[in-house]
Amino acid sequence: MTADVGHLSLAAVVLAAGLAFLSAMAAGRFAIPGLLKVARGLTLAAAGFYTLAALALWTALVNSDFSLQYVARFTERALPTGYKLAAFWAGQEGSLLLWGWLVAVMSWLVLRQEDKYNAAIFDRPLNDRQDEGKRHVAHSTLRDAVWHPNQAFPGAIPGAVPGVLALVWGFFAVLMLFAADPFAVFAFPPEDGGGLNPLLQHPAMIAHPPLLFVGYAGYTIPFALMVGALVAGRKDNQWIAQSRVWLLGSWIFLTCGIVLGAWWAYLELGWGGYWAWDPVENASLLPWLTGTALMHSAMVQQHRGMLKIWNAVLTALTFLLCIFGTYLTRSGVIQSVHAFGESPVGDYFLTFLGIATVGSMVLLVVRRKLLVSERPLEGLVGREGFFMGANLLLTIIMVTTLGGTVSPIVAELAGRPQFKLEAGFYNNVVVPMGLILVLLMATGPLLSYGAGGDQKLKRGLFVPMVLALAGVGIAVAMGLHRPLALCSVGVGVLAVSVVVLEYVRACLAWRNIEGEMLLVAAGRVISASRRRYGAQLCHVGVVLMVAGITGSGLFQYESLLDLKAGQEQQAGRYTLKLERVKEYRHENYSALDAAVRATDPAGGSIVLHPQLRHYPRSDQVSAEVAVRPGWREDLYMTVAEVTPDGLMVVLKVIISPLVSWIWIGGAVMLCGGLLCALSISPGMKTAGTGLPVNERAGAKAGKGQAKGQRRISLIDTCEQSK
Repeated sequence: MTADVGHLSLAAVVLAAGLAFLSAMAAGRFAIPGLLKVARGLTLAAAGFYTLAALALWTALVNSDFSLQYVARFTERALPTGYKLAAFWAGQEGSLLLWGWLVAVMSWLVLRQEDKYNAAIFDRPLNDRQDEGKRHVAHSTLRDAVWHPNQAFPGAIPGAVPGVLALVWGFFAVLMLFAADPFAVFAFPPEDGGGLNPLLQHPAMIAHPPLLFVGYAGYTIPFALMVGALVAGRKDNQWIAQSRVWLLGSWIFLTCGIVLGAWWAYLELGWGGYWAWDPVENASLLPWLTGTALMHSAMVQQHRGMLKIWNAVLTALTFLLCIFGTYLTRSGVIQSVHAFGESPVGDYFLTFLGIATVGSMVLLVVRRKLLVSERPLEGLVGREGFFMGANLLLTIIMVTTLGGTVSPIVAELAGRPQFKLEAGFYNNVVVPMGLILVLLMATGPLLSYGAGGDQKLKRGLFVPMVLALAGVGIAVAMGLHRPLALCSVGVGVLAVSVVVLEYVRACLAWRNIEGEMLLVAAGRVISASRRRYGAQLCHVGVVLMVAGITGSGLFQYESLLDLKAGQEQQAGRYTLKLERVKEYRHENYSALDAAVRATDPAGGSIVLHPQLRHYPRSDQVSAEVAVRPGWREDLYMTVAEVTPDGLMVVLKVIISPLVSWIWIGGAVMLCGGLLCALSISPGMKTAGTGLPVNERAGAKAGKGQAKGQRRISLIDTCEQSK
């Protein structure tokens, strides 16, 4: 019964995708608004059928319905319910269902937002559109956009957007029906399942994959909006404004997913690190890099009408990298602790990726005249120039990471043995560029749009440079002599001091103008410019992460200790004593628990419990990490070996300085992203709907206009760099 519900739901999604695509294209060609409503209704139906399929799979997982092969492969009766629910995305088939479901739901949400835009296109008289300088063509399709690249087709964007989205969420349904069936059944179901991979039985893995997939799915929306704008022949910046909420939301979720994945690797894999430049780790980093670049350059397009071609390319590239990352993970072409085995889905993904890449390139080439900047670059020393520099560095880092990731595949295709580039390659190439990127990031708050920013930059950098040099001097006096560490200290102090000093100046200016208390002014400044200070908070989070990466990467201590019960040994500045070894039994595993008392020089002590766990259903042994976290350093230990008589334990002990600042920095970045999201007011959300700006402004005008003008003037005074 469950399998039938799942199969019928996915088949209904495929049918809805085909009908939605045809309806959307017909709406664009014949300018029939009713067909757009049909396409949107079909998208809603597809989201509903995807939801039905997801609920069916979740029900089977919770109820241990081992007639489904997926349930039998990834769960067992004794598995805790939380992990049964998380098994939804533990396997290839379930994760594809999650992605398709998310894209369908997001597609319906964005199409609801498009209602006002569609009305603006179809309801306004023909002469109004001609007055805007746009030539109305009743029969407009993607083919027309290719053959007539300089014409505008007002009816095309409503059709192109749902059409592109239908192709994406329909593709995942086709994939599951023909290559990765989550509802495949056994002829003779087993009595119990094989159990979830022990490495995945960690709380972080309940949230890590969904966060990544929300980010991946979210980047589909800006891609569709960009294609729609180019097909329609629009020269304005409405699509990039409308994409802003999706770009920011996708970046927030992808950032959280990456940081949470690093935390999982640190606590679960037992090697003391958090990022190994594994191909699957790189696959999630690639769209994050281009997505970060896109968020910055999108601001330039909104404010100055520049970097249009760059933003269109980045939008397409980010979406394509999400697809490419999934191809790497699920095709079996690479070897990774995170990757799935060989599967026919790789051919499907490669075909879809090729079609999407060629289609995007053709559209960008034939519509390139629509992407000409509205004004020239007035100077490199300005917000536009530094954004371009930061984007260039992010792109170079992406290309370097991509090249290192696919080089084993290229070698194999050339007939050579597959290999994997070591982490040292990426550290030697990417880390220096990352520090330069942080240096550029530090100057951001001091820059303004347009020319003449060099003198202001010099004045604004004087005090931060003095503080940075002082920080480096203090680090040297404390015995820090490694060049990379000193560079990290200098760049970090510079970046944070620029943010703090700029904020303090803004608070003082607000207090002087408004006459409010300094504490009240501090809150008012942030409230008046959430996006600005949210972005700066993200930058501070990056600096904290750089500090954690530098400290743990350059100064990590590691040793192996042989201990008997009651015996003590020294590890770094800690005295470790094995108090006992005891065996425990849980629902789906047995654990050998070592109680180790760690005492620091100040006399403080804590008992840590590293374990060796055995999972009988999968017959796997997993080493569970015990960590004493701290702002200064983490004491990290695992049980490497236990003698057969259980009297001696071999402990792997690692001391990682500042590693906790990575997670703190990730949390600060999340707070900054959420603060930026709060700056998206209802009026800003509809900025890309195509409705005249003066109509929206007129609707908001009234008794608060004078207060609003005074606030704008005050913000300009406090934020002179804008």
